[in-house]
Amino acid sequence: MHPTQHQPLSSWLGRQLGSAPVTLRPLPGDAGQRRYFELAEQPARLAAASPPASEPNRAFVDITLLLAAAGLPVAKLYAVDFARGWLLLEHLGRRPLRALYADRGAAALQPALALLPKLAALDGAALGALPRYDRSALLAELALFGDWFVGALLGVELNDDDRALLDELFETLLASAAAQPHGFVHRDYHCRNLMVADRGEALAMIDYQDGLVGPLSYDLVSLLKDCYWHWPAAEVDRAVTGYYQAVIATADSALSEAGFRRCFDWMGLQRHLKVLGIFARLSLRDGKHGYLDDLPLVLHYTCQVASSYPQLAQFGAWFERRLMPQIERQAWFAAPPSPGSGR
Repeated sequence: MHPTQHQPLSSWLGRQLGSAPVTLRPLPGDAGQRRYFELAEQPARLAAASPPASEPNRAFVDITLLLAAAGLPVAKLYAVDFARGWLLLEHLGRRPLRALYADRGAAALQPALALLPKLAALDGAALGALPRYDRSALLAELALFGDWFVGALLGVELNDDDRALLDELFETLLASAAAQPHGFVHRDYHCRNLMVADRGEALAMIDYQDGLVGPLSYDLVSLLKDCYWHWPAAEVDRAVTGYYQAVIATADSALSEAGFRRCFDWMGLQRHLKVLGIFARLSLRDGKHGYLDDLPLVLHYTCQVASSYPQLAQFGAWFERRLMPQIERQAWFAAPPSPGSGR
């Protein structure tokens, strides 16, 4: 939103607050088209300009109400204009969970891990209106890998053999996703979408408008194999075991802990293949080139999982042979951040 376009939003906010038009201070943007503004006269409030043609505003409001009704920590919603895509929200502050990682290490993860069983426990009837993370949704995401990362960014043209290999891999990942318990999935549960209260370390969730019903390992792997922070393997293992015992072992599931760990890793591979495509698209289509700097860590996760399971060895060898020569020529290519660091 250009500064000259602030006035209508400013006037609308003033009417919601029973005041004169408010002064807006833009905040840095995110991966979507939403724009956020602090209100100079109301520091506890936040405004969003979220274009209704491209942003799922009704889904955001519906999920906000769903999560709030279950006692989960989300911003209070004060007013919405769906036609213009304007929202007035509680301001959760500027401090994401990422800000605690360097100083507090794995201790900073604990509040985020503690929220996940509460999300998994959401009543199934309450989730009935949400879309499903089904075969078509997962395949649509995986297609981004070939279209945007392999084709558009690397300039590698997939032949019939390549596509057959990827199709086989995708079927393997889809079967794993279907074989685990399902529940609410935030879909972007990571260190930039969990906000820390100004006082204390209570967390609140943001950016859940794409939430749906899907595999319960998804948010766990989003947090522990974060695209912006690299956790040591021992911390990941400990957290996966804790989640298995708290959620999966008590669900109606025949998954062993080893079976769930495989589901976790393979769900991460699905997510990271999607992210490779999304980050490439953000750069090439939207001009958000900073996301390319996060590709090395995502590539590390991808290759690590591919080399850890015999069922994925063919894909791993293909990735090394067909893609790595082109990847190593890219200006953004670098060693991934060491464990305990990130962007």
